[in-house]
Parts: sequence; structure tokens; C-alpha cells
Amino acid sequence: PSVNQFEFHPLYQPHALMTYCIKHNIQMQAYGSLGASESHSPENMHKNGKHKLLDHASIREIAEKYNKSTAQILLRYGLQHNFIVIP
Repeated sequence: PSVNQFEFHPLYQPHALMTYCIKHNIQMQAYGSLGASESHSPENMHKNGKHKLLDHASIREIAEKYNKSTAQILLRYGLQHNFIVIP
């Protein structure tokens, strides 16, 4: 394949798959960059319906430091790791 789409964000990084893609010159495409759709279980969601990844303390701290939203930080994270990003 020329592109492999898989979940990727700061709390989920499948290193073996990433290494394989890089070795075989396969473009990586990230989905779930703001919190994977499969992880909408109660333990991953706040009562207000917001995914905990968007409100993670470390991500929030970085966002405040750079005057950006947590979503912007999460999307940039994927881009800086050479992923095509699908929010």
C-alpha cells in the first residue's frame, strides 16, 4: 500500500507499525488525533461528552503555553510526526 491509516495521538503511538511504514516508504495517515472514535467508552469521556484527550492536563498545559487550543496541539502533533492528519 502507499498509505496506511491508523489511530495516532500522544497517548497512542503504535511504534512497530510506524517503523514498518517508514521502512517500506508507506505514508502514515492518522485518524483519532483528537481522541479515537472507538474510545468513546465512559472511562475515556467526560460527563459533558468531551473526550478526555482534549482535556488532558499535559496537552492543556502545552496549549496554554503556546496560546493554542488543545485540538490545535493534537493536530500539530500528528503533522510533526509526518502523518497526514484526519481529525
